[in-house]
Amino acid sequence: MLVFLGLVLLAAVGWVWLTLSWSYSEGERAGYVQKFSRKGWLCKTWEGEIAMVTMPGAIPDKFEFSVR
Repeated sequence: MLVFLGLVLLAAVGWVWLTLSWSYSEGERAGYVQKFSRKGWLCKTWEGEIAMVTMPGAIPDKFEFSVR
C-alpha cells in the first residue's frame, strides 16, 4: 500500500512539473505595451496586451500574452 501511494505521489509531482515547464509558444512581437499586470489565484503570471501597428494611422491589432 505504501509503494502504491508513493507511485501516485510521484506521478502527481511529475504531472505538475510537466504542465508548469512546458511552453507551447515562443516568439517575438513588436508593438506598444497597452497593459501589463500580475494575475492569478494559484499560479501567478504576468498578463499583458500589445498594440501592434502595421501602418501609421491604422487601427492597431491587439495581441494578448502571458509571461511566467
